[in-house]
Amino acid sequence: MNTKSKYLQSFIDVSKKYLHHQEATEEYNYLLSRISNDKIEQFQFGYFPKDNAISSKLIEEVGALLKEDPIPALKECGVIYVTEKYNKVVPFFKQHHLLIPFFDVYGNPISIVGRSILSSEQMKELNPIIRNAIYTALYASTNPDKASQEFVLFQSMLIPSYWEEPKLTEEFKKLQNNFK
Repeated sequence: MNTKSKYLQSFIDVSKKYLHHQEATEEYNYLLSRISNDKIEQFQFGYFPKDNAISSKLIEEVGALLKEDPIPALKECGVIYVTEKYNKVVPFFKQHHLLIPFFDVYGNPISIVGRSILSSEQMKELNPIIRNAIYTALYASTNPDKASQEFVLFQSMLIPSYWEEPKLTEEFKKLQNNFK
């Protein structure tokens, strides 16, 4: 196991404990509503605390497990960053508390992603917004009227320059070829 994997595994091991913390009840119940407890353990889901005192304790526990300063280790594996201006530790998972690790074919951790859990009420509010935005984009992209053209032009200007150029999916390209 390389050094980065060792650091990630330490972070995963500690964050798994926090999935059973009182603060993580919503996230844990969310997982249980979708998969079994055995699968939660098998895939090593974890939790990053919302409370700063508890998240600081988690970072300290990682250091104790590694027997070294956890800040450089967690920074190296992309779990935290340190602000240059204030030299402040900022966890990448402060907004996405449910942690999902990814492993290579040998079982070594290679990455962790965080996920936010939205309540049913939040989803009820968000789903129509997403659905209407998709429908509007589809309508505007398939209608040659002036309003649609202006809408598409304006929306394309909102794409940040640092984004890579969007591409058609391979599935769609295959479908296009079938109609040629």
